[in-house]
Amino acid sequence: MTLNKRLDKIEHLLTPKQAVILWLQETNRHANVEEYLKYLRSQPEALRPITRITNQVESATRQIMKGQPQKTIDAAVHRAVRDVCFLMKLHNQVNGYLLTELRLWGVMCAALEGNLRAITRENTHQHLLSDLVHTYSCESPYPLDVETAGTVRAAIRNHVTTWDEFDEGDTLDEWFYNYLLDQGAREIPEGAFTFVDGKFKPQVTAENEQEVRSCFQDEAEFERFKAGEDYSNGLATVKDADYTAHYGRMVKAIHKLVDSGQIHVGASVYLETVPIPFLQVATLVEGEWLDRHVVVLAEVGAMLIEKGYHSQETNDHHPLAWQHFIDSNGSEIGQAEVHALCQQVGRRLKKFPGRIKEIDGRSYINFEDYSSWQGRKVKGDLHSNVYTGFITVSWNTWLDTKRGKGRLAGVTADRLQCYVEEHDYLVCPDGVKGRLERRVLLLSMMSKTSSPCAEQEEIDWKEMAGMLLTKLYAFRQAIATISQRYYDGEEVLFPDLVRSLTDLIKYTEELLVAPFNDGVAAISEDKLDLEAIRQGVGNAVMQQISNLVNMAKTDALDAVGEHQAATELVERYIEV
Repeated sequence: MTLNKRLDKIEHLLTPKQAVILWLQETNRHANVEEYLKYLRSQPEALRPITRITNQVESATRQIMKGQPQKTIDAAVHRAVRDVCFLMKLHNQVNGYLLTELRLWGVMCAALEGNLRAITRENTHQHLLSDLVHTYSCESPYPLDVETAGTVRAAIRNHVTTWDEFDEGDTLDEWFYNYLLDQGAREIPEGAFTFVDGKFKPQVTAENEQEVRSCFQDEAEFERFKAGEDYSNGLATVKDADYTAHYGRMVKAIHKLVDSGQIHVGASVYLETVPIPFLQVATLVEGEWLDRHVVVLAEVGAMLIEKGYHSQETNDHHPLAWQHFIDSNGSEIGQAEVHALCQQVGRRLKKFPGRIKEIDGRSYINFEDYSSWQGRKVKGDLHSNVYTGFITVSWNTWLDTKRGKGRLAGVTADRLQCYVEEHDYLVCPDGVKGRLERRVLLLSMMSKTSSPCAEQEEIDWKEMAGMLLTKLYAFRQAIATISQRYYDGEEVLFPDLVRSLTDLIKYTEELLVAPFNDGVAAISEDKLDLEAIRQGVGNAVMQQISNLVNMAKTDALDAVGEHQAATELVERYIEV
């Protein structure tokens, strides 16, 4: 028997853990997720890890248990396959979690750096904090419960680009403008015109007149521009009439694509009472079906208004952030009461007399029936808030068929996207309360409207730095425990992620905490005790491990067909 054959035989007798550890060693030869995925795409389906390894352990289990009752063998095979799925899903959970959190931790680190610089200089830092608030709130994934996350995912998938936003927005104009530049059109110099109250106004001065005049073909065209009679689109070689005519042909080309069915027609309805901005414009799936959870949210918002609450602008600019509802005394409604209202609406919708349909595993309510339902709390003529357009995904599919070279009256078209994407939110099966509290605390710390005294600034900075270090230390310790417990010490993170985590911890300790302790903290009691923080992360480590492991278990159960068990495990961790 050759060496290769002996190795193949040994490989096919590995336990689930041994087989996954061997795969993990292969995986860690790739620097990061991107390199690994690129490698996987080049492999045939039969050699994909999950297929290859589950086949290996199934074969090994059957060979080891040969001669035993078939039912016993099948049960053992199922357990072995489930173990493989769990270990591989745990690897995915750990790496995916860190990829998401690194962005948040980076924002926190940037806030710490900015605040420390401001404290050291003894000057105000409101503008910096304001920028950080906007960056943090918009860029960091917003925590969502499972049901709302499913609603958002469906909204992204069914997103409609309305004619209003497409025709009147900048998208089509930008495509056309870039096309004209590629064709050799000359731009009018910056500052040579402006728009006042929406009206074109040339700004030719003694300083720029020669430069502006040289852009036009002759003096007559230059004079027409100076008089504000033409060339208001910013191009000295394209008359307004020609621009408008070609633009109109582009619009007709899009409508023709929709009429021909190459791009699918779509419609959406604006529901002002939905307390999540992104979901206020709700797609009417198939032109008539409204996501049931969107209806729940709209009804809850309407009931809050009916109770005397009014929405208040917050410092969280994320499109998935809940609006704050305040009563006449300035008190904000609590999560418990909101949850109770959601349950109340859910019970009432069970008595909804109209049509209900399941689409892609989600429940939808017929829009016409809801509009005519006397029991709805959302008042007004809903039909007046319906907008038509086309399904965004179908536009991109059409472009793909053109291999990215779709044309509208000769103008190159580009892909469209929903302004909320999958990475903009984080699904929290174990509940959103803790993450939302942390988010609110950070936003509150970043968005102070007046300069506090130096002492208060130092307290806030110390609290924020301690929070970041607790997260970093807890995750590092949790990963070390997971590696030992489930992979016999094999590194579970991709090499680039190991380096990123190590570098972030080192940067925080040496370039942020050390200067704070040495140059800002007046007495030893004010200093950050790194060793005390490391020793105090025990509960956070246990919670981190529990969350990652249970999510991996849920994915593994679902992968092997134990859907009920997966659902029960998720429900056990959903916030009540």
